[in-house]
Parts: sequence; structure tokens; C-alpha cells
Amino acid sequence: MQMLAMCQERKKQKSSLMLTRKERISACVAELQKLEQQQERYRQEKFRAYEDYSGGTLAKDAYLRQRADIDGKLAAAKAEQEVRNSFYLNWSIWPFRIRRRRMMCSIPLPGQRN
Repeated sequence: MQMLAMCQERKKQKSSLMLTRKERISACVAELQKLEQQQERYRQEKFRAYEDYSGGTLAKDAYLRQRADIDGKLAAAKAEQEVRNSFYLNWSIWPFRIRRRRMMCSIPLPGQRN
């Protein structure tokens, strides 16, 4: 009876862990999509600045300043996207690493009995 209760408790813990993992992955994907949209807005802003410059409504020095600002924002957004992307890859590959480790060696994982 105790063994059955322990197995059910372990199953609940595993399912709650997976739910948390799935929630984290979906939140990370949403964040990546938001960052991609932000980068696209920066690219459009940069293109509008060039149109204003080429149309003669924006001076060259103002255009260069505006372009440098946008380039800085774009670089920061790309860096943030790289960080989020590596986080997403770590969370999405994590179970496969454990499964591969189980197949590769006969050493039990922590909390696992022989």
C-alpha cells in the first residue's frame, strides 16, 4: 500500500515538473516572438529614417544620429534574443539529454534505484 502511494506521488511530481517545463517553454517562445516583432519595428523605423533623409526632410547628421540609436536598440534586441534562444534550446533539449544518458551508461540517475 505504501509503495502504491509512493508511486502515485512520484507520478504527480513528474507531471507537475513537465507542466512547469512546458509553461516555461511557451513563455520563452512568446518572448522570442515579441523580440522578433520589436526587431522588425526597429528595421521599419530605420527604413523610414532613410526615406526621410533621401527625401530631403531630414539632415544628414540627424539621420546618422537616428540611425546609430536604432542600430544600438537593434543590437540590444538581438543580444536579448540570443540569450532567450539559448534558454529555450536548453529547456527543449533537456529531457533528451537525460534519456541519452540513461541509454549510454548503466550508472543510475540521482534518486534512482538499481
